[in-house]
Amino acid sequence: SWQMDFIVSSLIVLAFLLLLWHQKKRGATSVGVSLLLAFSLGAAAATRLHIAAILAVPLLAALIYATSVRRAFLVGGSALAVFLALNPFMWYSPQAFLNAAITRQFVYFTNETADLLVSFRLSPFELVIYSPLATASLIFALVFLLFGRHSPLPRSFMLTLLVGTLAVIGILWLSNLQSYRYVFPIIFLWETLLPLFVWQLMRFVRFPVFSNVLPTGIMLLVVGVYILMSVYNHLLPVP
Repeated sequence: SWQMDFIVSSLIVLAFLLLLWHQKKRGATSVGVSLLLAFSLGAAAATRLHIAAILAVPLLAALIYATSVRRAFLVGGSALAVFLALNPFMWYSPQAFLNAAITRQFVYFTNETADLLVSFRLSPFELVIYSPLATASLIFALVFLLFGRHSPLPRSFMLTLLVGTLAVIGILWLSNLQSYRYVFPIIFLWETLLPLFVWQLMRFVRFPVFSNVLPTGIMLLVVGVYILMSVYNHLLPVP
């Protein structure tokens, strides 16, 4: 349901913003902030287990780099406790819940029980068209990583986002059941960061417009592509 997609997307965004807080503080973050990060991860797992589990791996790895192994274990263990506390299926029948989750993924990836599986495939073009704002944000992030010395975000944070994005899309691509809903958290996360990227890039634009060709050209390209994507997006069905 879209309500669950909205909840898990918001929780994932909160988790990555709290990771950013840890990276900005360079290990001097209070335990309370780490526990809030754990709660957001655990609640996201209780809502959409597969997406939260995939994104938790690069997030916890980045947390180890930003703080310590001990703090990452605290966050991971607390997130597991929150997941168990907020998931009613884990109270009454944990084995049946985990078996069903594993079996569902097995069906998605093997397609051995085709009668239970409605196959739906996404093309890369459709995926990009469906999320123009997130695509623009991703382009800005790559520009700052490759060419920019004045990135608004730590390099380690953007690399973590890229790894998480590639992991989600890669796993989705191998599945026989592909739907936009599985990339909603990633889309929401990149869209949240877009204003920050645009604001940072605007600081380097000088008039006349051709005095700084690279950022101006990139901005015009992204805006033009975004307009085309937005128009075409209205023609796409919502799976």
